[in-house]
Amino acid sequence: MIGVFALSAAMAVAQQSGLVVTGEGRVSSPPTYADVDYSVVGEGKTREEALAALVTMVQAVETSVRKVDPTAAPRSDDLEVTTIHSEDCYKDGYGQRRLPLGGACQIEGYVAQQDFHVRTLAVRDAGTLVAQASLAGANSASIDDFGLADPGPAQQQALEAAFLDARREAMAIAKAGRFELGPVLRVDSDTPGDIIVVTGSRLRADVEMFEVPMVPSEVETKAKVRVTFSIE
Repeated sequence: MIGVFALSAAMAVAQQSGLVVTGEGRVSSPPTYADVDYSVVGEGKTREEALAALVTMVQAVETSVRKVDPTAAPRSDDLEVTTIHSEDCYKDGYGQRRLPLGGACQIEGYVAQQDFHVRTLAVRDAGTLVAQASLAGANSASIDDFGLADPGPAQQQALEAAFLDARREAMAIAKAGRFELGPVLRVDSDTPGDIIVVTGSRLRADVEMFEVPMVPSEVETKAKVRVTFSIE
């Protein structure tokens, strides 16, 4: 009796507000781009020398990257120049202060660093691109993300699958409750994106080409919908 009463009460509520169900859909697609990050450093006794060394290294890395993907366009929106102090700077609580000439904690040089981001459509060559950037002198070169340049079609397929999943659930509930489904009253979508991260290894050497073939995992596109059906 308790179970029948509970079902009857649930149906009464459903008849007033409609039947609300949730559906999920997933679609796997081969990635169409890879995002690569790396940093470049230049060192020197003066700021000018550090910046000049940085510019030379940036050009060398970019040339190496474009051997893999001629269309690659590395982008950067930051530049940092820091000082290198003598070892006594970290003793006796000097911190990063620069004391008068001849005293402790003197500046011994400068380091200029710039971080870069490059998106390549040569997905299977992304590992080679990371290797070439590293071999040319880049630091912390890694594949940050695989993704879809045009996620629209996959998202549409995932939404359709999610809606069908919701309808199947609603039909099962209607069959159990012995009532008929009416038209859809409302559909709410909640479709979070995924980030796929692959870390590349840091290499060092001086060779013309270091190939690292890759077969990346497919990009999974998810969709989630909440569908409200009327009840007849």
